[in-house]
Amino acid sequence: MSLLEQVLSASGGADRWRNLRGFTVHMTMSGLLVEQKHQESSLKEVVVEADIRERSVRIMGFDATNDRLFCDQRKVGIENEDGQAIRVERRSFDDWRRRASNGSWDVLDLTQFCGYSVWALVAMPYLLETAASIREGDPPSVNGRSQPLRLMHVEFSETSSIYPLQQKLFFDAEGRLVRLDYDALELGGRPVSQFVSAYQEFSGYIIPTLRRLRPIGPEAGLTRPPVLDIEIFDLNCRSD
Repeated sequence: MSLLEQVLSASGGADRWRNLRGFTVHMTMSGLLVEQKHQESSLKEVVVEADIRERSVRIMGFDATNDRLFCDQRKVGIENEDGQAIRVERRSFDDWRRRASNGSWDVLDLTQFCGYSVWALVAMPYLLETAASIREGDPPSVNGRSQPLRLMHVEFSETSSIYPLQQKLFFDAEGRLVRLDYDALELGGRPVSQFVSAYQEFSGYIIPTLRRLRPIGPEAGLTRPPVLDIEIFDLNCRSD
């Protein structure tokens, strides 16, 4: 069995993920990154609705109003509860990539960060089959000894609206993701590790519900609290 086949099997099955058409996730994103870029409570207890065909997301609960943030491949904005646009700007993934390392974000920058990130947080098994490039690498080693992990290099196309575009994924013996490494645009391209845990099943879809982001390097362990903490509370997936 290939690593990709093993990953899909461990996540609920290839057929299930191939039929995925959207999802609604109740989640929190917190930590130094959100606090320093915008404000600490910006993405605390939000609900994100995602449509795979449209590659669009809507974020609810980001403030005390009933307004919603939205983001797709061409634009980002704010709309009221009736779906009427309050503010809309044409901003692509490239636009966000140029702005990601800014010291502070406006609410639309934050929307793009959440909107592009949520795909990999929830739907990685689906995304792996549509990636631009995927290959298995040599097992990672520490002090010359191979670790019981399998490595996958993944690259997504720039039109996919997925962040990060290039990732190194580390899977355990059961095919479950335990860590992913990438260069964080929001940290000026600094290499980081996202540690993944607490797998749960939601109507047959098996995903990790806890993620913790830390920089790679000798000073990484000194970062308190983590750069980014992500927790998923509930997930509802839609399929054909």
